[in-house]
Amino acid sequence: MPMLKRYLIVLLILCPLFTFSQEHSYILSLKPEDWGIRPGAFYICGVDDKRHDTKSNGKILMEGSKNPAEVVFENDIQKSLYSWISNCMPVDTSKIPIWLAIDDFKFKDPGTALKHTLSLDFKIHFYRILAGQDVDLYQTSG
Repeated sequence: MPMLKRYLIVLLILCPLFTFSQEHSYILSLKPEDWGIRPGAFYICGVDDKRHDTKSNGKILMEGSKNPAEVVFENDIQKSLYSWISNCMPVDTSKIPIWLAIDDFKFKDPGTALKHTLSLDFKIHFYRILAGQDVDLYQTSG
């Protein structure tokens, strides 16, 4: 019996360490809404992730946690953004297909749980594929 007590005491001491060392994540769920955009000549046919680090979307502070949580999409970023966009504006495949490329996409939430500022750094561009070549049409960042 004393051996069992020692084992339980060691387990009780180590359990919080395992809990705090686990990486928590924040699952980003994009909800479609009507943007009121009716493209006249094109439709977005896909989303292409061209980031250098495709594994990280950044981190945000969550209520009740001391450490920032990794931001993850329900699916990967390409599938999630394409599904969201195609549900927010009409897809007319008789129009010109263009691609949305993600060059940078990272959430930042510096500070503490009491005082912090969430921001999203992004850089995207739109392109067409003509004769097997990517032709840039427009780019923006924020």
